Amino acid sequence: MSNGERRILLSLQERQSVLADQLRHLLLRNNGSMALEQLNTAYQHEHGIALDAEKYGATNIFDLVNNISPWLQVISTSSGPCVQIARNTLKSRVLFILMEQSEVAKF
Repeated sequence: MSNGERRILLSLQERQSVLADQLRHLLLRNNGSMALEQLNTAYQHEHGIALDAEKYGATNIFDLVNNISPWLQVISTSSGPCVQIARNTLKSRVLFILMEQSEVAKF
């Protein structure tokens, strides 16, 4: 690297934490859920890079989402697997309340 630039390498746990936050924010902008098959495209559109499950210690996107954070979960729907923010935690309930209030404030 030149010009005094430094590169920071995050541990696997730190990378997973950052990714979980990025995915959570992406889902919040999509009403808290998204089809699993659309997740990689949406992430790439938002961050300019495709999701690589192996970089985060998973073998595929399904395993990655299911194991990266208790805030995220994959559920089965009639249209296929869907990623959503887990609604069974107090923190996620607060997030949804705040999200709903911000939507109401826009009108």
